[in-house]
Amino acid sequence: MMEIERLKNIKHREEIEQKRKLSQKEGALVIIEQIKERELERIKQQELQEREKHQMLEQIDKLKVEEEIQLKKERELAR
Repeated sequence: MMEIERLKNIKHREEIEQKRKLSQKEGALVIIEQIKERELERIKQQELQEREKHQMLEQIDKLKVEEEIQLKKERELAR
């Protein structure tokens, strides 16, 4: 009778250990998924910043050209 109780106890502890390991594994998978999502978001933000940077540089170049044209016109009118 004591042997049966001991075996039940061992089996119960093994089940608890298996559930704990499964829970740990699931938790790790959630963390890994969160890390991947954050990395993708970081990449998207970098791409957005890069596009905005290029747009600003293009706008600056455009304004410089317009300013040069305006200065040429003003010089010609001043003659």
